[in-house]
Parts: sequence; structure tokens; C-alpha cells
Amino acid sequence: MLIPNRVDREIYRVLYEADGQSLSIQEIRARIDFAAIHKEAAQQHLDRRLRSLDGNFAINRSRQGRLTTYLLFERLAEPRRPAGTISKRTRAWVLRDQRCRQCGRSPAADHVRLHVDHVVPQAWGGSNERNNLQALCSECNEGKRDYFESISDETAAAVLAAATHDEPHRRIGEALKAAFPDGVRDDVLERIACSRQYQADWQKRLRELRTLGWKIPSPQRQREGGRFIVYYALDEMPPPWPSDIAGEIRRRERARRAAD
Repeated sequence: MLIPNRVDREIYRVLYEADGQSLSIQEIRARIDFAAIHKEAAQQHLDRRLRSLDGNFAINRSRQGRLTTYLLFERLAEPRRPAGTISKRTRAWVLRDQRCRQCGRSPAADHVRLHVDHVVPQAWGGSNERNNLQALCSECNEGKRDYFESISDETAAAVLAAATHDEPHRRIGEALKAAFPDGVRDDVLERIACSRQYQADWQKRLRELRTLGWKIPSPQRQREGGRFIVYYALDEMPPPWPSDIAGEIRRRERARRAAD
């Protein structure tokens, strides 16, 4: 069977019967016949179930205001294969420093166990490429998992969509807007900033958004499970993007230097 999961089949039915109309998560949920599937499906994260359809169908995700909408295009001629397992060589490369990237603890000195973690989870479309892998101890890995599971479907989809933009400033900014007002963990924001091309100083790109009038306060450190996690957030929703983001930043910086 192409779609073995009953929840997935019900979501597919809703998208198929939409007949070219983009639907938000709320609209999809309203059209689902929960009597036809498990009762507990009403509590499921529908966006995660939508991602399970991506292996066989082309589903376009787009933003309409603060909502993400979904449009079923077609069945794929060649199904997308799930990401393979991480090779022993890649695993050894990720764990080469024998230290948790987040808290700095090591198996030798602190008796912690290290895991190979996906910075952007595979459920969000994260790959097995080295730049999406990091070493985390069990405690940090569990805390990160709890963080992602606490994010709503709408926020998860919007944060993931932010990584598809061409400009690093827009990738960072759209991720912050998607998570407003709670903020985004620094490791997740870094991965989104570097999703199209590596940014040696992605924090500089973030600071440059203030030149465009963005209200970005100093990052907040929160204690989680005996360690501190850094979050970046917005004080208020920012003005619209200029047509040339980098050019506008340079223009305003030159004007400011001339005024000084």
C-alpha cells in the first residue's frame, strides 16, 4: 500500500479533495474525518504526518501571512528515499573531539555518553550531511528533543521554510519571525543561517538586521537541566523586507558613518 498509515491517508484525502486549493493546518484539521481513524489522531502533530507524504508526493508549502499552507501537486514518478544511516566514518568525524558541543562535557572527564545529533531533525527535513551533525551528551540531546517536540506544527513548518531563502539575512529573520515571541535556539538558528551557504559569522548577519530596524534584544540564556541554552528572539515584528537586503544594509551603514 502506498500510504499505509491511516492518518496519512486521511490527510492525503483532504489535500486531494481540495482540488488545487492551498490549505492551512487548521483547515486540514477541520476537514479530517477523525471517526475514520484512531481517536488519538486528533492529538497528533499534523505537520509531522504531512512530512511523511513527502516521500511519494510533491506538496508545496507557502506562507500566507503567519500561516503555512499546503498544496498537493502530484505523485512523484520516483519516490524519495529516506535518508540512509550515518556511516562509521562520519560518526567518528562528528565525535572526534569527544566533547558535547552544547555543554562541553566529555566521556573521559564527566562520564557522559555522546550521541550524533541532527541539528535540524530529520523529521524537519534535516540531512545526514556533516554540517547538520553534532556531538551532544545524553542530557543535552534529550533537552533538544523536548524543545522540538514542544514546537507547534505551524512554528515548525515556518522555521523549516525559513531555511529555503537565498539570502542569509532573510533565512535568519524569517526563522525569528516564525518563532515570535518565544525565540529560536542558537544551534537551530545557526543551521538555518548556513543552510544555503556556510556563514562563518552568522551572528554578524543577525546583528545587521538591526540596521534595517529590527528590534532584536541581546540573546537570553536559559537554564535547562543544569545547563544554559541561548535563545534569540524579537521584541516586535519587523518592517517589510527591502528588495535588496544586503545593499540596503550597506547603504544605511554608509549613511550612519557619514553622519558620525
